[in-house]
Amino acid sequence: MFSGAPVRISMVMHHVRLYRHIKAEYTCTQCKRGRTLIESCISRFDLIVAACFGLPVAIVAFRSGYFSWWNSIVAVSAGELLAMYAAGFLSSIVLLFGSRGTYKCRECGSSMLLAGRHFDPAGDSDAHYSDFLILGLFALLNVGFWIAHYR
Repeated sequence: MFSGAPVRISMVMHHVRLYRHIKAEYTCTQCKRGRTLIESCISRFDLIVAACFGLPVAIVAFRSGYFSWWNSIVAVSAGELLAMYAAGFLSSIVLLFGSRGTYKCRECGSSMLLAGRHFDPAGDSDAHYSDFLILGLFALLNVGFWIAHYR
């Protein structure tokens, strides 16, 4: 009776598209070997994470008496989005070192040609390691905020 339930749940979760990526396709001019670089964009997952990290900050700001509820939500949302963009900027610097193999082919040494960049507006259902890098840097920025707040 319940044997089909996990299959249906996994099929539903497989179609949830929380991530967005820009994919750059490179092709070798001699051996036609392909290489794809994936970069993260701001997505639903990032907005959910920012809301989860921003909720305690909004509660503390509201309880401090300096902000009204409306002002604290707007200010905290702006701060969390700025922290998300800062984490994305820092991760792009870190991921810059992973772009080896886009100028010269790793197999034959010939030059690589940029075949195009694209993204799916609907999003991707699978995460890329750059999504987790941005999440980790975003968490570190929030931990840094809390350490600065309590000092």
